Amino acid sequence: ITVTKDNIWVLSHDAHTGSLYTSAESSKSQNMRDVTYDSIKNMPILRQTYYTGGWPSWEFTDDIKKEYIPTLASVFESQKDTDLYFILDNKYLTDYTFTDEQMDALAAVIKEYGMEERCAAYAACQTPLAKRIPNIGLAFSGMPSSDEETAANIIKSHKNYIMSISDTSYSDYLDFCKKYDIPLAVWMTDDYIHADE
Repeated sequence: ITVTKDNIWVLSHDAHTGSLYTSAESSKSQNMRDVTYDSIKNMPILRQTYYTGGWPSWEFTDDIKKEYIPTLASVFESQKDTDLYFILDNKYLTDYTFTDEQMDALAAVIKEYGMEERCAAYAACQTPLAKRIPNIGLAFSGMPSSDEETAANIIKSHKNYIMSISDTSYSDYLDFCKKYDIPLAVWMTDDYIHADE
């Protein structure tokens, strides 16, 4: 998730608008924080870009149905009758920190849709959201303490909690999660068989 200039939280892997432009138009990309949602909501996603890890970018062809950057509110609305659980990983550029006003807006969306117990705050939104929504879950991608028992107590001190880890390190945490009955989510795995394991 990331936020636009008018404090609308949206789902976007990157904190910029690069996916809305072709490679030839890439110079038009802007920081999400510098554009209003109205200015981008009708622009289809034209390409997928990965600037971290050296992954390539590719442009979508015309035969693929175009998708648009959704608001977090619209995703919550569409999933309100499901049991889907959300791990909120906020994306930002290295020179930017979210403001109190932006975090207030994020907390307001979560509360408006009654998602306090169906969300875990991850990364830089953990502390700000925990202050605004005391019962929100936290997702940890690493041990919050070098002592295993202390780490388990910290994680379990929240009503909802989860370890969200990459598949390169899941074996390090699997025994820990089993021992302390901590939910585990694995991301960045390449196939469902591996994820199931």
